[in-house]
Amino acid sequence: MEKILNKTVKITKIKDLKFEGKHSNKINEGFEMVGRATTELEIGQKFRLDFLSFASSTVISIDEENMTFSTKNSVYKIEF
Repeated sequence: MEKILNKTVKITKIKDLKFEGKHSNKINEGFEMVGRATTELEIGQKFRLDFLSFASSTVISIDEENMTFSTKNSVYKIEF
């Protein structure tokens, strides 16, 4: 995937793998956020937007063809 550090991106949570719609921070399926990537999207790391406005759990896979990434808890679509 292309480098996205400091680029504006939109993420959408498309699948909840852990919380059954009851995420403590209200980041449930359908959650969307637009912000500046303050980290690269890398396996084994958390992905962050706007420093601490959004931080994923650890990224476990990236699907470049479908523009999605999976974390320990969720699957997100990413758009540039």
